[in-house]
Amino acid sequence: MTFEIKLLGAEKPIAWTDETTKDAILSYSYEVLASGAVVVHRTKTTADEDGYGVDRNDVIAIYGPASWDQVSGDGEICRH
Repeated sequence: MTFEIKLLGAEKPIAWTDETTKDAILSYSYEVLASGAVVVHRTKTTADEDGYGVDRNDVIAIYGPASWDQVSGDGEICRH
């Protein structure tokens, strides 16, 4: 998934794009909370010693409601 977050006062948006490295697949997603904060999540998929996929999910960025102007791309808006 690819998405962009335009921060207030920034010339260019921050782009988050899925990628594949030598050791892992990195997938990014975001959600807009009811408070207005944007939370960026990363899922890192690696292979264990038996070759099975293992996912690790992390929150890698949080933007407060007063710090961003626009989010574009696929994501989720929480209503609760």
